[in-house]
Amino acid sequence: MVGKKRAKRTDLCRFQGFRCFSLRDHEIVVAFDEAITVTTGSRLPPIWNRSCDLAELRQLQGRLAPFLLKLLQAELEHEAKPDLIRRCRDPDIRDTCDYCWTLLFSAGWMCQHCGWEVCNECLCLLPSNSEKPEHQCLSRTGLYHTLPDFVPISRFAPGEVEQLILDIETMLHNIPPSCPFTVTPSIATAMQRADSNREIISIPHNELTNDLFVHLWARDDPYPLVVTPIPGRKLLQYPWTPEFFTNITGKTGCEAQDCETGDIVSTTVGDFYSLFGKEYDNRQVLRLKDYPSSELFQTTRPYSDLHPDLMNATPVSDYIRQDGCLNAASYFPRGAAKSDLGPKMYSALRDRNSIGSTRLHMDVAPAFNVLAYADSQGGANWKIFARKDADLLAAWMRKRYKIKGHPVHQQQIYLTDNNLVDLRKETQIHPYTIDQRQNQIVLIPPGCPHQVSNQVDCIKAAADFLLPDHLEHCLRLTTEFREENLVEGPWMVDVLQVKLTVLHAYVNIREQCMGLERSDLSSAANLEDYSMVIDDAQNPQQVYHSIPSSPGQFSTFQDPDSSTPSDLQDEDTMDKVMALQDTLQSNSSSAKSAYSGGIVIQQTKAEKNRENRERKKANKIMKCVTKSNEPFRCPWCSAMHQCSADILRHINTSHAFKKALSNTQAKSLKRAHQDELVEKLKDLSIP
Repeated sequence: MVGKKRAKRTDLCRFQGFRCFSLRDHEIVVAFDEAITVTTGSRLPPIWNRSCDLAELRQLQGRLAPFLLKLLQAELEHEAKPDLIRRCRDPDIRDTCDYCWTLLFSAGWMCQHCGWEVCNECLCLLPSNSEKPEHQCLSRTGLYHTLPDFVPISRFAPGEVEQLILDIETMLHNIPPSCPFTVTPSIATAMQRADSNREIISIPHNELTNDLFVHLWARDDPYPLVVTPIPGRKLLQYPWTPEFFTNITGKTGCEAQDCETGDIVSTTVGDFYSLFGKEYDNRQVLRLKDYPSSELFQTTRPYSDLHPDLMNATPVSDYIRQDGCLNAASYFPRGAAKSDLGPKMYSALRDRNSIGSTRLHMDVAPAFNVLAYADSQGGANWKIFARKDADLLAAWMRKRYKIKGHPVHQQQIYLTDNNLVDLRKETQIHPYTIDQRQNQIVLIPPGCPHQVSNQVDCIKAAADFLLPDHLEHCLRLTTEFREENLVEGPWMVDVLQVKLTVLHAYVNIREQCMGLERSDLSSAANLEDYSMVIDDAQNPQQVYHSIPSSPGQFSTFQDPDSSTPSDLQDEDTMDKVMALQDTLQSNSSSAKSAYSGGIVIQQTKAEKNRENRERKKANKIMKCVTKSNEPFRCPWCSAMHQCSADILRHINTSHAFKKALSNTQAKSLKRAHQDELVEKLKDLSIP
């Protein structure tokens, strides 16, 4: 239903924005209204770790495009279904299937009666599971959902999918081939040992470059890596010790989990960390459960001070930092629906009796994990299986353990040394073994089963990221997690949202590429114009008393230190400029004196007033033409554009206007100077 605008938007009504209630014979008739085609603009991060050049962005876009093209082609088939309803995206609402909890990329099916929305896969389950309690229609007591109850839903605007497909297909034909990369002999030897004997590849922090990282991970079976700190250089600037956390948040309540039984124990941060370094019989192997949360880590001091400290410690920061310019997840708009990729802290006591600090599991996204604190000279022992061995490992575990669901995804097993010996005998597979020390970083590819046993009391910090070369496998894991949600109800939320993440990344990178291309064209055009400037035109008075012979020559009257904004290059605007200058030239000639048959024609008062009005109009337009070379700045983020039309388009797509601009407002904003435009946009838009 359509209601008043709320201060904080929540998904309280599934029909918000496109369903209305009408009256017929004093009875309420429920029906679908016309689709809303205006989508909510994205809100990009304020800044990335560095600026990428056009070639880098095009390469990144090309690595994302094939994956996105498959999604859009499937979406196009869905949009062809009859009775399609279009919904707007809301950056503060995470649209998920009400049955399997998986993200709804765009396509969905909604019950016309109660608003229950499911994905394409779950819709196919209705005929065989229509009597399940969770399939009951909420608005009709005792009745269950059937296929005729559902209408197709899309979250794309009309024509948007076709335009994106066309853009991708065109772009893929113009992507230059990447340069071949050759590894050093030492790295080549390490790769051979990793393949044959599962020996871990260890690389110093300053030697792991972007190209080397991609070479090691952009393969069907990527290598887990250990990144060692640079000798003599401090990796983390904050102490990250039990005493540090006790001093700043010691009295804060939290929950600890028993790693053996799974039981939850209520405690405080100080009481938990007071157990570090103490040994006594029958001590529980406890770990802090979800504290601090990712939100607390990023928004609330003192943990928010640790967030940049952790990000500054990352290797290959372009890919791993959460604001990394080559991290596809960094382009997801800010909002409550943003993917939850950390960072998170993992504080746990020393393992005993091979209980395991973290049971065997797989991550849906690539992850980095730094051991920030170890109680003594020990550390954390990792067992990481190769991605290609994951299916064989799962099959072996199904035979050995009675687990409902996927034996790895359910996270119920920790493989002891004896278990690993049996596994190798029966399947010939064995894991990589890592003894992680303080300030060492472990990089884990998605889809690699792994488990951790703390040899001493440890504090670790971790975060996920998204490498363009792992998209297909991330999607496969998302599908496997969806199937786990169908075993015994909701089990795991789709935190990565890989489909929507790639869509946002592609669209926003495309916008940056277009801006850079326009900037290059504008710079080239200005250089050409400057060479045509004549000395007389540098006199401001001559701007108003010279008639250009054609609209294309109008730029010769601009100040050599300024550039003509591209939004004045359209034919309509230039015609108005020329008409005003023609009128002004005519009036100026009359104002001085004009001889006709030897008689001086005096200017009337009305003519003087008309000339003043025309001169003011010309001054206003020339004020736009002679704008400075400074770019147009966005008031909400670091975006820079060469003309006012581009910054208005950026505000509309990356932020949002409080209300739709009228034609008069749009024209006024386009003519405004840079500083003036920033102030106006602050009043008219929101971040």
